[in-house]
Amino acid sequence: MLALPSVEDCGLTILDGETIEDDFGWLFFWQSRRYLETGNFSDILAGNAPLLVSRKDGTLHETGTAHPAEHYIENFRRCGDPNG
Repeated sequence: MLALPSVEDCGLTILDGETIEDDFGWLFFWQSRRYLETGNFSDILAGNAPLLVSRKDGTLHETGTAHPAEHYIENFRRCGDPNG
């Protein structure tokens, strides 16, 4: 049986070196602190889509993992929705 960590145990960390800042706002990538500390693949998060924050109004938008980051940024620039 696989035991999944609780959110409290997971400890999420923004990957500062991966953050994209441009005219649209910011795109933040994130991972579990435990994975970053240990490098152990049992601690890695999967499906953790980057989070986009609008410079215009500070709204938070979840992107996706099916496409490169630029796809979601261009969608956001075009229609205000990274998944649009």
